[in-house]
Amino acid sequence: MIALVRTIPEQKLPGVHYVLFDLTSGKCSESFINAECLIHTAYVAVNKSISSLSDNISGTKALFSLFPETTRKIFISSVSADPHSPAVYAQQKAAIEKLFVESNGCAIRPGLILGNGGLFANMRDYLRKKNSIPIFSGGKQPLQTVFVHDLVLAIDKLIVNDLKGVFTFCEHEPVHYKDFYIELCKQLNVKPRFISIPFWVAGCMVSCANAVGITLPINHDNLQGLKLMKRHLSKEDTEAIGVTPRTYTENLELAMKHGS
Repeated sequence: MIALVRTIPEQKLPGVHYVLFDLTSGKCSESFINAECLIHTAYVAVNKSISSLSDNISGTKALFSLFPETTRKIFISSVSADPHSPAVYAQQKAAIEKLFVESNGCAIRPGLILGNGGLFANMRDYLRKKNSIPIFSGGKQPLQTVFVHDLVLAIDKLIVNDLKGVFTFCEHEPVHYKDFYIELCKQLNVKPRFISIPFWVAGCMVSCANAVGITLPINHDNLQGLKLMKRHLSKEDTEAIGVTPRTYTENLELAMKHGS
């Protein structure tokens, strides 16, 4: 197995060959003529100093050039992917999906991935230290989750069955953003303290922080994404893949068990 990474990790996984690859420049010291499958998970984050949309597109095209056309191509996208969204993150996910589908590949759109890493691990670790949780519009945004092991199984099915197109993979019924946090705090034995913030106030805070050079854990693109959260239909796609996603309570229990 080959992992293209921004930096070589200090703790390497056995059986993995690490190769430096920069998605922004598209530079890589190797090519992979014998690769059977490419799974693309990286993206250039939205940043005011760079053009993340064009960088993601050009970087992905450069990535394709390192592999033969016959290589199976799978993109790990997001349920927020939307070419017409005002959020750059959603636009770039949709644009990369298009590149993969046009290259005879596929894209999978997972919900919030629960496991011992990524965004969920940051949420979990934060709540273990603090109990203050900012919410917007009463925390009524619909959230759909997926357990990381189920996502891996779904990706395996995409490869084995040579499925093509774009597939949404997450629990069928959404949970409100606030209710998700309540359940997470319950499993962490933490009493949550919710802080309600109007979107316009959050937007002003981000603008003021940017003006004085302060980096906040949220930006205008994140706020746009939160405003536009909606329920995503997934039943038909999960049936086509052949993996049934679990509920958010089941996903939380599994994630907590594996991350303890």
